[in-house]
Amino acid sequence: MEKQPKRFLLIYFITFLTVFILDEITKIEIKSVLKPNESVDVLPILKIVLIYNTGIAFGMLSSLGGMLRVLLLEVLPVIAIFVSGFYAFKSKDTKISILMGMLSGGAFGNLFERVYYGKVTDFLYFHIGDYYWPAFNVADSAVSLSIAGLILLSLKEREG
Repeated sequence: MEKQPKRFLLIYFITFLTVFILDEITKIEIKSVLKPNESVDVLPILKIVLIYNTGIAFGMLSSLGGMLRVLLLEVLPVIAIFVSGFYAFKSKDTKISILMGMLSGGAFGNLFERVYYGKVTDFLYFHIGDYYWPAFNVADSAVSLSIAGLILLSLKEREG
């Protein structure tokens, strides 16, 4: 019996919406509690800080302008969302559908803020001593974790 592709598209959309909603709720909450660049120590290695990012991941390409900026920050995420949705639909694999939903939900979360506000809210700020990882958010985490999961699945398939 053939697996029903609609089931995998549903899994994709539920994951997509879950990531997007969690991302937006956390960003709204942080903005209601903190002022820009204000931080709260949560753990010895974690601060919650309100930072606005006008670039892509980890603030890269913040000074980019013109059509290249629109292409990289607005057009490519839209293409990624459609391609990953199509891939989830065609894969007929629950894990792929979840990972593609995480990727798309994260991409859409940041795209939404970028289009609506002109910047993305970042707030998770990890550090060890004076060495800091660039601030990020739930959407960034979902994208990074989904890519790591896809790499692991790919390596697993090669093994066996």
